[in-house]
Amino acid sequence: MKLLALTLITTLSSFLISSENLSKKWVLTQMEEFGDQWTPGEENKNDFVDLKEDGTYTMIIYGAEKAGTYVHKGATLNFTNGEEKFFWKILSSSATELVVEYQQPSLIRTNLYFKPAE
Repeated sequence: MKLLALTLITTLSSFLISSENLSKKWVLTQMEEFGDQWTPGEENKNDFVDLKEDGTYTMIIYGAEKAGTYVHKGATLNFTNGEEKFFWKILSSSATELVVEYQQPSLIRTNLYFKPAE
């Protein structure tokens, strides 16, 4: 029984994502689709997201500038940019790496790998 409880706690803690770790500027380092990873090309070489503690953000993603508000809820980042709304599913987060899944309008799911800006 103790082993089951320990396993459950360990598993649940891996899903807890600290807002403190998220609130910083992140730069895109890798992308992944269908299991293939690559470094950002010309269109994505300057992509970043800056998540501020007050719930606002600025980003360049796929070369497009966006700014607005975000809400971190569980393993999801919900973004609002005027009337546009979109979300990222957080796959992993630490002080040194953020990995999210973004579903493009074409329904392709892309994993975006970020590291803190220097």
